[in-house]
Amino acid sequence: MEAFKDFIIKNKRILIGGAVGLVVGILFLTIGFFATLLLALLTGIGILFGAKPDLFKKIKAACIVLYRKIFKKG
Repeated sequence: MEAFKDFIIKNKRILIGGAVGLVVGILFLTIGFFATLLLALLTGIGILFGAKPDLFKKIKAACIVLYRKIFKKG
């Protein structure tokens, strides 16, 4: 059992990479290529916003300014 734990610890990145590859392969086969790419892109954006909350605030403020410029009354 100790040898198995050592194997897991030494090959952690390889095992994680293999698991991610397996999940992506299953997604390609079940929902398709472009849907999988969209899912990966949106997940990455969500992680980015979660990791940097100030970035989310800046983008929100920029969207409000853009909205007001496009739809200003007059």
